[in-house]
Amino acid sequence: MHKNPLHNFLKNVLKLVSGNVFAQGLIILTSPIITRLFPPESFGIAATYASFIGVISIVACFRYELPIMLPESDKEAANILFLCFSIVMLLSCMSTILLSLYGDPLIMILQDSYTLNQYIYLMPISILLNGTILCMTYWQSRNKRFGYISSNTILSSITIQASKLSGGFYGYTGCGTLILSKIIGDALSFLFHIVILLKNDFMLFKQHIHMKTMIAMMRRYKKFPIYFSITGIMNVLSVEIPLLLMPFFFPLSIVGYYALARQVIHLPISVISSSINQVFFQQASEASHHGQLGSIVEIVFHRLVMFGIFPFLILMLFGAELFRLIFGDPWHEAGFYVQILSMSVFINFVTSPLSTVFSVNEKQEAITVIQIVLLVLRTLAIIIGGLSTNPRLSILLFSVVGIAVNLFLLLYIFRITAMRIVIPLRIIGKYFFISCPFLIIAYSFYWVLNIHFIFILGIILTCTIIFYLNVYLQMVNNKKIDIQTL
Repeated sequence: MHKNPLHNFLKNVLKLVSGNVFAQGLIILTSPIITRLFPPESFGIAATYASFIGVISIVACFRYELPIMLPESDKEAANILFLCFSIVMLLSCMSTILLSLYGDPLIMILQDSYTLNQYIYLMPISILLNGTILCMTYWQSRNKRFGYISSNTILSSITIQASKLSGGFYGYTGCGTLILSKIIGDALSFLFHIVILLKNDFMLFKQHIHMKTMIAMMRRYKKFPIYFSITGIMNVLSVEIPLLLMPFFFPLSIVGYYALARQVIHLPISVISSSINQVFFQQASEASHHGQLGSIVEIVFHRLVMFGIFPFLILMLFGAELFRLIFGDPWHEAGFYVQILSMSVFINFVTSPLSTVFSVNEKQEAITVIQIVLLVLRTLAIIIGGLSTNPRLSILLFSVVGIAVNLFLLLYIFRITAMRIVIPLRIIGKYFFISCPFLIIAYSFYWVLNIHFIFILGIILTCTIIFYLNVYLQMVNNKKIDIQTL
C-alpha cells in the first residue's frame, strides 16, 4: 500500500469532487432559468423517462462492472470490461428489436399515465450510452484516472445545460428538449471515454482480450449478476418508484415538483457521496487485503457526516422558502417536498458509499434482502399516499421508510467492519451540535424577527461559510486521526 493512503484517498476524492462541484454548480446556476422556461409537466415527463432508463441501465452490464475493480491483474480486469461491452450491446439490440415489434402497442398502454409517446424509441440509445459509460467509469477508477473522470463530468454537464437553455430560449419547452439534451451529453461523455481508452489501453486490449478469458471471468464472478443485478434493480427502483408510480395518482405537475425537489436535494450526493463512492471502492478493495477495512470505513463515515449534515439541516428548515426565491413561485410546493425528504436523503448520503463494503466482502445475499424490503415498503408508501390523493403523505411515508431501512443498513455495515456504535454516534453528535448555533441564528432572524427571506439567504450563506471554515480548522488541528494506523 501507499505510505500515506488517507492522503491519496482525499487527493483522489478532491479530483472527482472538483468536477462534480463544477457540474452541479452549473446546474444550480442554470436551474432558476430552466424552471422559468419549462413547465413542471415537462420536468415530470422527462424525469419519468430518466427513471425508466435508470432502472434498465443499472443492469445493462449484468453488474459485471463491479468486479472490474477486484482482480489484481489488469489483463483479467480488461476482459471483464469487454464482457460488459458485449452484454450492453446485446441488451441494446434486443430492446431495439422489441420496440420495433411492440413499440406502438406499448405507447397506447402507457400514454394515459406517462405520455412518453415516441420518446420510448430513444430508450435503446440511452441504455447503450449509460451502460458503456458506467463500465468505462469503473475501468478509469481502477486505473486511478480520476482527473479524466472529473473532466468528463464537466464536459457532459456543460453540454446538457447548454442544450436545455438553447432549446428553451428558442421556444422548444416540451419534455423532448430535456430528454434529448441528456442524450447529447451522454454521447459526448461516451466519446470522451473511448478516446481515453484508446490512448492509454489500446495495446493492453489488443494483446490480452480473448473470448476464453472473458468466459472465465464471467464464471468466476457469476455471483455478481445473480445477486447484484437484483440488488441493483431494487436499489434504483426504491429511489425511482415515486416517479414511476406518481403519474398513476397525481397530475404531471406534481411529478415535476417532485423531480426538481429530488434533483436539488441529491446535489450533495452527486457532488460528494458519488465521488467518495468511486474512490472508496478502489481503496476498500486494497484495504480489505490488509485487514484495514474498518479503519477506512470510520474515516469515510466521519468525512461524509462532516460535509453533509449542515446543508441537509438547512434544507429541512428552509426548503420551501429557498425554492420560492430561487426557482419562482410555481415551484414553492417542491420546496415542501425537499423539507420532507431531507433527513432520509442525508442518511442515504452517508450509507451509499459505505454500502460497497458488501461488494468487497462478497455479502451479496444480505444486501439483496435489505433492498427487497426497502423497495416493498417504499412502494406501499407511495400507493397509500396515492390512494389518499395526498402527495405530501406519499413523500412523507417514502422518507420514513428510507430512514428506517438505511439506519439498519448502517448498523449492519458497522457490524461487519467491527466498528463500535459509539464512534458514529459521537461523530454525528459532534457535528450536529456544531451546526446548532448557526441554525438557531438563521431560524431566529426569519421566524422571530420576520425579516425578508432574501436577507435570510445571505445569513444562511454566511453561516455555511463559517461552519465549514470551523470544520476545516478543526481538521487541521485534530491530532487524533493518525494516518499511520491505516
